[in-house]
This record gives sequence, C-alpha cells and structure tokens, in this order.
Amino acid sequence: MIEDIQTSYWPQWGGSLDPDAPGTSMALVRRLLDGLNHEEFLDPDYQPSYTDRHVVAVHCYHNLVVIQKGDNREGSNKRAANKKWYAEHP
Repeated sequence: MIEDIQTSYWPQWGGSLDPDAPGTSMALVRRLLDGLNHEEFLDPDYQPSYTDRHVVAVHCYHNLVVIQKGDNREGSNKRAANKKWYAEHP
C-alpha cells in the first residue's frame, strides 16, 4: 500500500506541481499500470521487469494505492489482433 499519495503533487514533500513529472509516487503508479499490461507491448525487445511479472492489480483510491502481487503471465491475443502490424514488422 502507498498511503498519502497526495504528496506526489506537493513539492515541499518531494512531489511536483507537474502531474507528469518523473520521480514522484504517481509516476511509479503509472509505471506499475504499464507493467501490468506488459504482455501487450509490441516492442519485441522489451524485457519485462520483476515488477511487471509480479503485479496483478493496482487499486487506486483517494490518497491511497493498493498493489496486489501475484503471477502476471496471463498471455495475450496481440498477435491475432495485430496481424497487419506483425506482417509489417517481422
């Protein structure tokens, strides 16, 4: 659990006025959300991190984020759904 996530927006607490600033708690949450969907990435060279492979859910609430751990290797239908893209990028 990450409590007091609001400090991500407060510079005096290590946050930033810029909601897209890297290095904040919210930037970490966004990376977790991307990692949650790592099997959908089309980049063939992407190597999933330990976190990508072991976070199965991210629950966000006002000033609180709950991270659920587990096996995040569900599989993907990306090849079937993106046949044209794969044909153009062998």
